[in-house]
Amino acid sequence: MLVFVLYVLALEMPVVSGSDETGLKFGNDGYSIISFQPDMASLSEKFTFCLWIRTNTSESTYQMPFAYEQDELFIDSIKSGNRNRYRLFGSTGHVSSEHIPEMGTWYQYCGTWSLASRTFRAYVNGALAGTMSTAAGRKLKTGGTFVLGDYYDTVATGGATGSCDFGGEMYNLNLFSKELTGTEIAALSADGLCTPLPDQLDEYRVIRWEEVLELTRKGTVQDIQIRCGDFETELEKTQRLLQEAISEKEELQSSLRSTQVELLEVKGQRDSAIEELQEVKETMLTNENELNNIKTELRNVSLKLNGTKTELVNARIELGESNIAFENSRLELNETKIVLESSRLELNETKSVLESSQLELNETKSVLENSIVELNENKIVLESSRLELNETKIVLESSRLELDETKSVLESSQLELNETQSVLESSILKLNETKSSLESSRLELNESQIELENTELELKTALEKECELQKGHLTKWDVLYSCPFYNKVFTRRLHKQLRTTWGSPTRRLLGMKITDKVIALIKDLDEDNSCVDG
Repeated sequence: MLVFVLYVLALEMPVVSGSDETGLKFGNDGYSIISFQPDMASLSEKFTFCLWIRTNTSESTYQMPFAYEQDELFIDSIKSGNRNRYRLFGSTGHVSSEHIPEMGTWYQYCGTWSLASRTFRAYVNGALAGTMSTAAGRKLKTGGTFVLGDYYDTVATGGATGSCDFGGEMYNLNLFSKELTGTEIAALSADGLCTPLPDQLDEYRVIRWEEVLELTRKGTVQDIQIRCGDFETELEKTQRLLQEAISEKEELQSSLRSTQVELLEVKGQRDSAIEELQEVKETMLTNENELNNIKTELRNVSLKLNGTKTELVNARIELGESNIAFENSRLELNETKIVLESSRLELNETKSVLESSQLELNETKSVLENSIVELNENKIVLESSRLELNETKIVLESSRLELDETKSVLESSQLELNETQSVLESSILKLNETKSSLESSRLELNESQIELENTELELKTALEKECELQKGHLTKWDVLYSCPFYNKVFTRRLHKQLRTTWGSPTRRLLGMKITDKVIALIKDLDEDNSCVDG
């Protein structure tokens, strides 16, 4: 709708009279030029050029409106990329503006430079488009040829370039012997194509447009009428608004298509989300039912645990009685430790020959201390205490053997001491006393072993009496429900203990956690059938 309104306004716009100005239209045959040799002396150290250009369809790669001494100074519009390029001082460099000209539209191009500033500035429609620094002391050449419509005088050289002919329209080319400021450049295009030149700049004009129009032309160079006034200005504005409206319409249509595609994608995502939500709801209902079942099972397990706790309390009472016997054994071992420590101190006073004996006594002390630790660790439940007593029996037997070895070493040491001086005789007597003390300790340990074996027999008798499985009584398997065993991993150590006391539990249970099912399986595998469920 906006495009249609602007089009109607353009058609119905009244024609307002205005003044006529003359421009030039160059043919694109490669020979349409104006060539002349102006006096450039006043421009060698500073200059400004400005002209209006409207490009048309051309086969040229470089549409070149003018050039002075070929690449000493020129401006062109590169067809590839459709951008403007300003060249100054030959191969020293050029300025490429970001401006992209449209066919059939008038643009003003200006360039300024001075020896003092050493900066070439390029302008498009009064706005700075780019800059380039020049070498110190470099001036603009004088006495050269100025060509309008091409890169050089193709007629005089007898051949067209074929790639640089302008083929467009030109208006109001002027060169000033002054480096105009950015403000002054902007003022030259403030009112568009027909902006008048300020009077104060007239004295600086070296090349004047009205004089260019009087020069000799070559090829097809024709005058064109440029009507200045409201008509020209309003028409261009209306065309620009029309073009902007068309571009905006295309952008809106493209945005609408993209939005429609995105909307379809969002709808698809929404449908997928609804399906996933429904699946989640169904999963939640299933999980809720499973959770209720688990809660019911947990309540049943809690009731079973309460009964197990009662049984464990009774087991702890029986363990307390067993701890007393263990404590007596520990005291006896401590007394033995004191005797051994006294012997070690006495042996330290002897010569280096007795040091080996001292080390062996220290090893005996370590074995006895390890036995105390193992006994203390077996105070938790009745069954674990019984199993640890079996291990203590083995350790005590080993200690007895070590004591026998120590006795042999001491006897050997006694023979060596007999060979020493009389000063060592007192040490030999003390060693004999130590030997006697160790023998006494060994006898005491043997008595402790006999007492522990008697205790084991009593415990076994008590367990066999409980085979009737009367309510509130424990069996040997119920010990596995206690904290040290229940829900723990079935280890090789436990397997060894069970084999020692219960028969032949299978090794295939190694690595499994002790649960109700595992305990029932151990009971079934136990070779001792004297105690079965009634």
